[in-house]
Amino acid sequence: MVIAVCASMLSFTYGVVTVQYKVFPFEQIRSIKQTVSPSPSPRYSDYFYHKKSFFEQHGEHNYDVVFIGDSITDGAEWEDLFPSLKIANRGIGGDRTDGVLKRLDSIYSTSASRAFIMIGS
Repeated sequence: MVIAVCASMLSFTYGVVTVQYKVFPFEQIRSIKQTVSPSPSPRYSDYFYHKKSFFEQHGEHNYDVVFIGDSITDGAEWEDLFPSLKIANRGIGGDRTDGVLKRLDSIYSTSASRAFIMIGS
């Protein structure tokens, strides 16, 4: 029993050291992992590119607030909810954090002094 516990702790410690300091066999494990389950490259829908293009072409205004997000933000009627504010809706259905980062210029171009963000990973 003691030998099994010691072997388990030694194995765990070696695993931590392997990952933390990237020692042998870190690269071999990484290449096997990439072969078995490659990380998906981000794919954007036609809707994403359509909305991104629209925001880039029609986005340079002086807004009070910009709403940034996914379909929940995209589908909301922010102007009806806050009629006293000039609002830029920069929501795109199905968008994720990497998509928002890809279109920051169209968000900055709104010149809004406040931003509200609701987005998934």
